[in-house]
Amino acid sequence: MNPFMPILVMTAFATAAVRKFRAVVVGGATEITIRGALCGGLAQEDAAIGESYPIAINGIFPALTGAAYNAGIYLMLDVEGRFITDDGSGAIAAISLEASGAADELRRILLIQGAPPSMTIQNITSAGAILAGRTVGFDDAQTDGAGEAIKGIALIAATAAGQLIPIVRVGGVNAVSGAAYAVGAQLEVDNQGRLVTLDTGAAVAVADEAAGAAGQSKRVFVK
Repeated sequence: MNPFMPILVMTAFATAAVRKFRAVVVGGATEITIRGALCGGLAQEDAAIGESYPIAINGIFPALTGAAYNAGIYLMLDVEGRFITDDGSGAIAAISLEASGAADELRRILLIQGAPPSMTIQNITSAGAILAGRTVGFDDAQTDGAGEAIKGIALIAATAAGQLIPIVRVGGVNAVSGAAYAVGAQLEVDNQGRLVTLDTGAAVAVADEAAGAAGQSKRVFVK
């Protein structure tokens, strides 16, 4: 299973040493050193002074934890650029996709910028294997019937039954296409948990991006 799902990555130049998996300031010059500061991205490599390095701006990535926290909650930053439970005193930096048991663990997060996204997230216990970006039914399994109603879309994969994973019930999320469709199209599910242009099934999402073919990860709004 791919440990991350990149959406936007850019190159930055370090004016101080930067460590991989820690949050950096806007522009990426240094690591975050102020609790609750606005997250400018997540370092994808170590960098010495004057070196260029990649930073993630949005997407699903492994990041360093600053304390224990639960899955499916908003996260902010500590004074070392690590991710901790949001307490309302700073900018929201991410959503936790996996629980952390202690500081200095690598856990997957959904990196966001500055404010909560317009989405409702729910943790489910998977009834079987579920692929990331596929639709989930009310039985907590990946849907396998064309046109059926859905509970949400999986943010990360479950490799077997009994795994706790977050799904998006309402809001913007990347989902896998089952065929080409246009921006603004009403979408239904196919028999593989992918989204296709509405035909005779239940309308479950609206396309925020066009899909050119099956198997593409595209932004949709789950309704």
